[in-house]
Amino acid sequence: MKIYEEKKMIKIPPFVKMLLLSILAVLTQTTSVVHGESLDIIGRVEMVTILPENISVKAKVDTGAKNSSLHCECTNTFRKNDEEWVSFTLTNYKGEKTVISRKIERMSTIKRHFGKQQERYVIKLTLCLGGKSREVEVNLVNREGFNYQMLLGRTYLEGLFLIDPAETFIGKPKCDQKNQ
Repeated sequence: MKIYEEKKMIKIPPFVKMLLLSILAVLTQTTSVVHGESLDIIGRVEMVTILPENISVKAKVDTGAKNSSLHCECTNTFRKNDEEWVSFTLTNYKGEKTVISRKIERMSTIKRHFGKQQERYVIKLTLCLGGKSREVEVNLVNREGFNYQMLLGRTYLEGLFLIDPAETFIGKPKCDQKNQ
């Protein structure tokens, strides 16, 4: 005759599991492994460097946006090698201004929260955060009056980072420009 002993398991609510996993990830030097990939943990606001110009801007992480958006001033279009280009003035987080030129990849129609649509230039930029860089499409917009010069969208974030919304400025830009 076999006697089975019933073991009682403690059920941990999902939010407690997430909290414990977040704490564990922070304690393990802001790196986590998901699906075999090493992902850096970043906060809801980070400093991002635009390469090769080496311009640092404050960026808000926005997982609700597919593409990233960058504040710029004075956009001017021109033709170069039979292609449309745009030049614009970018101000870094210290207030220093730099003029950048990039080929226009396409125009994008953005649906704004208050109902009005807006046409934006889309360019490619190489962004660096926490030693990881990636060339992505970025739309140019006047973000005057907002707290952050850039919104980081999913096309830059996915496969590279996990986001801890309780933190800010934990992923310092440290990309080697020679490897771009």
